[in-house]
Amino acid sequence: MQGVLYIWYEKKMIIKDFMDILAWQKAQVLTVELYKSLDMEDVFLKQQILRASAECTSIIAAGYERWSLGEFKDYLYMAKTKSAETRTLLSIARDLGQIDNKTYDVLNVQVEDVSKLIYGFVKTFLDKKKKPTEE
Repeated sequence: MQGVLYIWYEKKMIIKDFMDILAWQKAQVLTVELYKSLDMEDVFLKQQILRASAECTSIIAAGYERWSLGEFKDYLYMAKTKSAETRTLLSIARDLGQIDNKTYDVLNVQVEDVSKLIYGFVKTFLDKKKKPTEE
């Protein structure tokens, strides 16, 4: 049976499940929003965008379930790359006229927020000298 990872900050447990991670929550909301709002003729490009966004969320969850903080951190960086992939694909969709500028701007801000949250999570909780505890 796999161990459980609890993340503590200033002697308080703040994360006991991947769903407690704000970056995961925002990535999940973004993925659902993309599924609801993308109405594109290019089905292949739409599927690429949806896949990249869903993988970002899934990678955060999978990383949390790994055995070590080092592996978790590696997975978070992989999730961050998926957010960059999502941004790139949204930009391509905009440039091809598959989505309008307003839709792009709204979705791009959400993707940027997810990326920043992932990076901030790593720097705040996983890159400190005092490591979170594993049980």
